[in-house]
Amino acid sequence: MSSPPLTPAVLTRLGYAVFEDAGAGALSPVGELPHWFARAFGPDAVTGGRFVPGDTSPFLENFLPQAEAVWSSGEPLPRGESGGWIERGPGGEELALEAEALLLEGRRILLILNPQERFEETRRVLQLARNDKLSHERLLREIQTKEVLLHCIVHDLSQPLTALRGCLSLLGMGLPAEKLREVVEIADRQTRRQEAMIRDVLNVFASEMAALQGGGAAAGVDVAQSAREVVQEYSAAFVSQGAALAADPRLAKGCGWRATGEPERLRRLFANFLENALRYSPAGTTVTVGVEEDGDFLRAYVDDQGPGLPEGVTAANLFRLFGKGKESTGKAGLGLYFCKITAERWGGSVGCENRAGGGTRFWFRLPRLPAAREPASPGTAPAPAPFSQTRIEPVAAAAAGGATVRDARSLRILLADDVEINRQIAEELLARAGHRVTSVEDGRAAVAAVQREPFDLVLMDVEMPVMNGLEAAQAIRAWEGASAGRLPILAVTGHDTPADRERIRNAGMDGQLVKPFDSEALYREIAAVCATAPPRPAEQEVSTTSGTGPARCGASMREQLLARFGGDARLAASLARLFLKDAPRLQADVRGAVDRRDSEGLARAAHALKGAVGHFGAEAAREAAARLERIGREGDVHHAGEAFEQLSARLSTLCEELSAFANESSGRSGRVATAGQPSKRSRGGSWGIG
Repeated sequence: MSSPPLTPAVLTRLGYAVFEDAGAGALSPVGELPHWFARAFGPDAVTGGRFVPGDTSPFLENFLPQAEAVWSSGEPLPRGESGGWIERGPGGEELALEAEALLLEGRRILLILNPQERFEETRRVLQLARNDKLSHERLLREIQTKEVLLHCIVHDLSQPLTALRGCLSLLGMGLPAEKLREVVEIADRQTRRQEAMIRDVLNVFASEMAALQGGGAAAGVDVAQSAREVVQEYSAAFVSQGAALAADPRLAKGCGWRATGEPERLRRLFANFLENALRYSPAGTTVTVGVEEDGDFLRAYVDDQGPGLPEGVTAANLFRLFGKGKESTGKAGLGLYFCKITAERWGGSVGCENRAGGGTRFWFRLPRLPAAREPASPGTAPAPAPFSQTRIEPVAAAAAGGATVRDARSLRILLADDVEINRQIAEELLARAGHRVTSVEDGRAAVAAVQREPFDLVLMDVEMPVMNGLEAAQAIRAWEGASAGRLPILAVTGHDTPADRERIRNAGMDGQLVKPFDSEALYREIAAVCATAPPRPAEQEVSTTSGTGPARCGASMREQLLARFGGDARLAASLARLFLKDAPRLQADVRGAVDRRDSEGLARAAHALKGAVGHFGAEAAREAAARLERIGREGDVHHAGEAFEQLSARLSTLCEELSAFANESSGRSGRVATAGQPSKRSRGGSWGIG
C-alpha cells in the first residue's frame, strides 16, 4: 500500500516551512512558506525557486550535513532532528528554530519550524476555548435563572389552587349556611389572589431572582397574624383530605410578635410548609401551626403527625435547590429552597427534625422586631448609611450602662482572631444582635479584607500570628491615608494596664474590649465605638471588663451563664457546646508545648485557652491557664508539668458543668429532638419537596 502524497498546505498551516533537497547545498520550497520565514531569513532568501542556507543561516548550514546523513542512511523511515536553536534574523529579531530531516517515498524533505509561533497559535486556541467555556457557563447560569423564575411562578400560581380545591370539596358536603358563606369568601379571596398573580407574572419573571438572592431591607410583619390567616385559608384543604389543621393556642396571645420580613413572602413560607405537611399527613391526624419566642428571634413551625423523616435525610438535603425525590408528589422541588433563601435573606434560618412523639417539625426563624425598631412607614426600610455616617444610638437605658444595644441596625463587622472557639462565640453573639460578620485568622488577612470590601467596624484581637492586631491597625490607618472615611477598630485584648491602653491608642484603634467579656459588654462597646469614631480621651477611658458577670459569688454555672449571655439559655447552651467541641484540641496544644518544653508555643496555646474559658466565667480554669501563659512568657518551663495538671483538673470540672448545662437546656427547650424511627409509611426520598 502506497503512502499518501505529501500535502504541503497542511504542513504550512501547521507552521512548517517545507523544502526538498535540490543538491549542492540548496533547497527547493514545497508549497507556500509561512509568514515567519521572511523574518528569519529575509524576504529575498528564496531566489529562482532555490534557497541556499549557507548564505543566510548558520543554523541550517550546520544541520545540512546531519540531514544528508539521514537521507543517505538507507533506513526504512530515517529521521533526524536539530533540537532547539536561536537565530538572529536580518532585522535583528531573535527567533527560535527547529529543523527535521525526513525521507518520504524517496523525497529528501527538510522541515523547519518556529516553536514560538506554534506556542502563540496554541495560546490563541486555548484562549478561544476558554472564552467558549465561559460563555457556555454563563448560558447555563442564565438557563438556571430562568428555570428558578419559572418554578417560582408555578409555585405562586398553584398555592391558591390548593385552598380552592379544599373549598370546592367542602361545598359538596352540604354545609350549613353560616359555614357556606365563610367557605365561599375564602375561595373568592384565593381566586382574586391568583388573578393578581397572573396579572403580575411578567413583572415577577423579570425581578423574582433579584428579590430572592439580594434586595434591600424588609419591613416588619406580624408573624402570629400571618400564621392565623394561613390556618384559616388552608383548613378546608386539610378537611377535604380527612386531616385537620389547627393553630397553636399561643398564637392568640402573640400580640406584638413582629419580625423582619414581608407579608406576602411570609405567607409563602407558611404555605410551602403546609403543602408539604398536606401531602404526608394521614387521615385522622392533625397539623399544627405555631409561633414561639426564641431569644431575639421568633420561630414559626408546622408540626405534623406523619411518618417522619426517612433515615439519613438531613435539612441540607431537603432545603437544597431543586431538592426533589424520585417518588415525590410535589411540583418543582423549589418550595423549601425558597423558604431557605428567603429566611436567610432576612437574617434568619430554616430547619426540620423528627418530633419525639412522632411526626415532623419544619420551622423557620426570623429576627424579632421590637417596637423601637419598626420602620416609620410600612413596606420600606431605611437604606444602610455609608461608612462615614455609621452610627448606633443606644436607648436611654443603655446610657445607664445596663441595656443591650440589639435594637441597633445591622453592621458589617470584620472579626480578626486566631482562636477558632473565640471566633465562633463572637460570631454567634454578633449574629444574635443582627450583625453580618466576616472572620479572619490573623492581622494580615484582616488588612487584606478591609482593602477588599467595606466594613462598618473591625473587632481586632491584639495577639495573633503572622501580623498582630496592633500592626494590622497601623496598616489599615496607613492605607486609609488622608481619606475622609475612618473605619472604627475595637481592640479585643486580655490585658488592661495603662501601658496596654496606650499601645492600643497609638496603633490607631478607637477602643478596647477586655477579655473575658459578656454579651452586654460586647454590644455596649460596639455602640460606644461606632457612635464616636475618634478615639476617646484618656481621661474618659474606663475599663471595659464585663459589668454583667456572675450575679453573685457562689452562683451556679447556670446562673453564671445566663448572666453572661443576657438570660438567653439557648444561646448559652449553644456556645457551651461549641467550647466542649473545641476544648480537647486547645488542651492538647498546651500539653504538646509542655512536653516539647516550647516556651513560646506554651505562652501562645495557654493564652488561647485562657481566652476560651474566660467566656464562661470560669475563673479557676482561667487562672490556671494564665499561670501557664506566664510560665511560657518567662521561659521557665520546669514547673509547667505541675501547672498543666492543675489546669487539666479545673478544665475537666468546667467541661462537666458545661455539658450538664447544655444537656439540661436541650432537654428543657426541645431544641435537640430525639430522632424517631421511621414508620412503615416512610416518605422515602420524597419528603420536603415542592
